Amino acid sequence: MNSHRWLLWGVAAGVAAGGALGWWAPAGALRLAPVGDLFLNALKALVLPLVFCSMVDAVAGIAKRGRLGRMAALTFAYY
Repeated sequence: MNSHRWLLWGVAAGVAAGGALGWWAPAGALRLAPVGDLFLNALKALVLPLVFCSMVDAVAGIAKRGRLGRMAALTFAYY
């Protein structure tokens, strides 16, 4: 089985385990809530730097090919 399928099965198992824990032991789920909040906050903190670095990499790739001026002119003309 390839890694994408393992990831899909892992996510499905995590969702099922979280739902079962919340259904049968709500107090236990509430005790684990800070861990989930920490994970989501870490994901949110990673999004902006990843998007910024991706955009810088894309602009640098365009600049290497010499099309940056044309792309900038088209962008300014569009907006």
